[in-house]
Amino acid sequence: MPDMPENAKFAHLGLRDWPFQIVPDERFYRIWAGRPQAKQTIEKLLFRWTRYDPSTIHLFWADFGAGKTHSLHHLRTLAEDRKLPVLCLYAALPKTLKSFVDLYRQVFANARVECFAPEFAHLWQTHGAAQLRSLLSPGLPDFVAAMRAICSEEPERASLGVAWLRADPNVGKRDLKPAGITAPLKTTDEAIAAWTAFVKAVAMTRRFRRVAILIDEYQRTGACRPPARQELCAALRSVFNHCPTNMSLVLSFSLGRPDQVKYLLSPELRSVVDNRDRLELPAFSREEAAPGGIPTSGRWRQLRAIRPGSRGCRHRLRNRQWRLAAAAADDGL
Repeated sequence: MPDMPENAKFAHLGLRDWPFQIVPDERFYRIWAGRPQAKQTIEKLLFRWTRYDPSTIHLFWADFGAGKTHSLHHLRTLAEDRKLPVLCLYAALPKTLKSFVDLYRQVFANARVECFAPEFAHLWQTHGAAQLRSLLSPGLPDFVAAMRAICSEEPERASLGVAWLRADPNVGKRDLKPAGITAPLKTTDEAIAAWTAFVKAVAMTRRFRRVAILIDEYQRTGACRPPARQELCAALRSVFNHCPTNMSLVLSFSLGRPDQVKYLLSPELRSVVDNRDRLELPAFSREEAAPGGIPTSGRWRQLRAIRPGSRGCRHRLRNRQWRLAAAAADDGL
């Protein structure tokens, strides 16, 4: 029996896809249902980021299962679809964080730095190695060497430049030597310098006006040893100080209450948080979650998976969540 097409699996229910995704799914990142205030805040952030140069730090609190990760990916997808001059990099905080380098690896593992090869080559030709070292990374000359390697027409050399920038632990000093790089990136100070240099280099290319780092699951720092948590806060503050423009950090966390974030951030880091557009996703109230008074849990998402106008199957939607989805489809969600 031939496999059934994906878009036909739920046709008998009037659905294009299964609408209740508990785990975030990239197929639905473009979809937003309800939460008008949160949606407005995301739009405000994107508007400011494209017209405002100073760097910013934003906090994003959400109740457990309220859609925090989906919201971050939705923000990133909006920036990409609209071709905004904002480079969004998503990273979930590692569950076992030992140093700032662990977070650095997560961030740059998702950065397609090889896509900047033409722009980096132009910077190299325009400014030269000495000037780039002075402008970008006076204390870390290997960053400019990695930039040069990424621009190389030799795939192996280019991959070494990318591996160095991502702090790949499987690439050692001997491996990097053919690319003109002296040593792998290992320490917190080196990670801070490389992060700072990357933001400045991206801004110099004029391809993007801002680099937005979306750090998910920040509440995991509560399980870290105090020295590691203190180092992370100090490193993030240091990156912020070294990048006075062209960068934004979004720290998302799930805790009992939004004000409990003070236990995760140092006073120095809290002092530079931008509170003008603070994202919050509490659990759905009965009114928010149930159009027409139909009670349900706060975990349903992606109501656009309902096929509009499929009224013939309404009598089959007996489950409360299905009736909610049907009502939302009738309302055009």
